[in-house]
Amino acid sequence: MKIYSHILKSILISTFAVIGTSCGNDDPVTNPPVPDDSEIEVPDDRFAPLVEITLTDTEKEQIKATNLFGRNIWNIIESTPEFKDGNVLYSPISFRYALSMLANGAGEETKGQILSIVGGEKSGIDVDGVNGLNKKLLEEIPAVDTKVKLAFANGLWIDKASNVLPGFAEAMTASYNIQSAEFEKATEKGRGEINTWISGNTFGLIPEFLETPPVSDIVLANALYFGSEWRNKFEEKNTRDEKFGNADGSEANVKMMSMTTRLYWAKTDNAETITLPYGNTGFAMELYRPNDSNDFSGIFSDNIVESGVRNVSVKMPRFEYESEIQASQILPLLGYDKITGNDADYSGITGEDKTPATAILQKNRIEVDEKGTKAASATVVMIMGDNGQEYKNVNFFLDRPFAFIIRESSTGAILFMGKVEKL
Repeated sequence: MKIYSHILKSILISTFAVIGTSCGNDDPVTNPPVPDDSEIEVPDDRFAPLVEITLTDTEKEQIKATNLFGRNIWNIIESTPEFKDGNVLYSPISFRYALSMLANGAGEETKGQILSIVGGEKSGIDVDGVNGLNKKLLEEIPAVDTKVKLAFANGLWIDKASNVLPGFAEAMTASYNIQSAEFEKATEKGRGEINTWISGNTFGLIPEFLETPPVSDIVLANALYFGSEWRNKFEEKNTRDEKFGNADGSEANVKMMSMTTRLYWAKTDNAETITLPYGNTGFAMELYRPNDSNDFSGIFSDNIVESGVRNVSVKMPRFEYESEIQASQILPLLGYDKITGNDADYSGITGEDKTPATAILQKNRIEVDEKGTKAASATVVMIMGDNGQEYKNVNFFLDRPFAFIIRESSTGAILFMGKVEKL
């Protein structure tokens, strides 16, 4: 099955569906509401004060673990021929939310594997600690930079003939502000209701997540939307028609944006990188230009050879694409064999013995232009000041394959990771 395909913009959706049996809902609920983009207020003051998120040492370890999981996925993609070729985009933090929700209803072995991903192998973190950080991030990340539109949403759909345990439902409401609804599985109506919710919570970037009616009894979803202008915008008058050298040796005609500005620049063993901040610098895109256009395996190396603030002449193409990842294919390759498939145990969701998760699918879209970036992710589980200093000049031309990360600055949490091989 295809791990990624390129199309449009930046969205990432996390959805999770669990197979369950059982005995009916006593309290039907209405379909989750669909938000309007105007509901996310963005003040005119571009340089409003930043709000930093304060983390405990244990919470910092959780962020490190989630970012590491993102890098481990990258390593699997780059080392597996069937996954490697093509544009890639995924959201480590959306995976975190989907897996964390699952942990609340997982049996011991399955829960242990999930906690090692979201909490770290040696942290000793429990589900309550994971839920606590997730609740904090839901409440505080959107307030970090008021120029950035950032929205998280979590949804739960329960088939009319099925049920979830009260303890699971209470944890979802308390920690994840989850929006719940009844639906009819294996119907176009059910598919339409879930797709409408995902489209609304990704502000139209992912309009049709489910291509066929879901046959699972329970569907869990996380949706993430990111939209922001660059702190220093590219001027459209400087955009030119130029060539982009694709990974397969072909060339594409692209709209190449350009500007010269002061940015953080670094050189590692395997790449050069710059950081392009958004809004008030609470979020940034890190761009990586590998030494070898066909080797992205060690591109995120922490071994910095040279770094500092530079006057950087940047060239970057406008780009937009869509990407998809089947986490249920990736997880076993990372040694996590109890999270999906028949050996998965989510009996704490339904009360039924060994309730398995049949699939974890994430869809993503991104759009980058002179003004800024829009990105979204859905996961469905089926469950820098001038001080008079002289700065060196650097050219950073993205006219061949490159990679990028979108990160929240105060915690270092990675929202999106991706690479562009072909335009």
